[in-house]
Amino acid sequence: MLTNICEIEKVVELTDEEYERFSQNLTVSSELLSQESERYRVDEHGVARCLLVMAEGRQDGILVLTEGYDYARHTAHLPNARQFLKMEQFFRLAEFVDRMHSLTNQFVVDAIDRQVEGEYKISLAPIRNKVVNDSFSASLFMEMLSERPEIAEVDYDYENDTVSVALADEHIRFTDESGMRYLTEQDIEVMCAKHILWLNDEGGEQADFSNCVIRGMDLSRRNLNQAIFDGAKISNTQLYSAELCYASCVGTKFYNCYATDLTAEEANFKGAEFIGTELGRSVFTHSNFTDARFRNCEVYSCSLDGSCIEGTDFGDTDTSLVRMNRCTYDEDIWNAEQNGSPITM
Repeated sequence: MLTNICEIEKVVELTDEEYERFSQNLTVSSELLSQESERYRVDEHGVARCLLVMAEGRQDGILVLTEGYDYARHTAHLPNARQFLKMEQFFRLAEFVDRMHSLTNQFVVDAIDRQVEGEYKISLAPIRNKVVNDSFSASLFMEMLSERPEIAEVDYDYENDTVSVALADEHIRFTDESGMRYLTEQDIEVMCAKHILWLNDEGGEQADFSNCVIRGMDLSRRNLNQAIFDGAKISNTQLYSAELCYASCVGTKFYNCYATDLTAEEANFKGAEFIGTELGRSVFTHSNFTDARFRNCEVYSCSLDGSCIEGTDFGDTDTSLVRMNRCTYDEDIWNAEQNGSPITM
């Protein structure tokens, strides 16, 4: 990879087919490169005098140094090459590479620090905002992440512009699950069936998931109103359009859950943790979030109207699109208001 300050000596534009053939055979002798092979080298000032090879209809290109050879002895992929040319800028590839390395290093540090049992997911928008002139390459960023020893897997969601990584085993942190009960799919089916009977005064029993581990389950559209989840750990679980009204979720951990369109009015989330969880369009009106913690969550179009948010830590979660009308910052006052008790000062 080139790391010198680069200047473009010449631009050659090939057909898409020619470009693909060229890019796949960089170390093979080429008539294109043999014509002026002495021209594309590092000069006495340390500046790389490069040939830029591009293709019709493509934005990127390949910087080439031949150093007197008839093949591409040194190369570098150049994202947004056309944009740079239109701006009539010389390429300072070392700065670009350093910037991409810096962004990659910071991402890896954040992934290890903010992981949820070895997994980390984030939108690329804040990373893009750290660079100017759109000089950021998502594809190169993914490649650089995939080459890091701390990262085992990388997945890029083009539609949502998000990147998800799985950390290598030696960097994974697990929360303490000693003394907790692990629930199977069958356990949950039975508990939910009994809970529905209980809700309808037809026998059964209230679902009590206290201190249970619910991992990789699908609770979408489940009626879990008034269920108890105190101290439970719910990870990698689908909660799409589920109902948790009046539920008790004191100290519950929601890790990497998909919980959009959740309805949890008048629920108790005191001391709960929401990490890497999607909660878009969910309704939490009149709920207790005292000392709750949010990290790397999606909470767009949520409603926390009338809720208690004393000591709530939203961290890096963007709450700009969250409705928080008439929220209370004092749990005692909030409890008194919910109970209709007179407030004494």
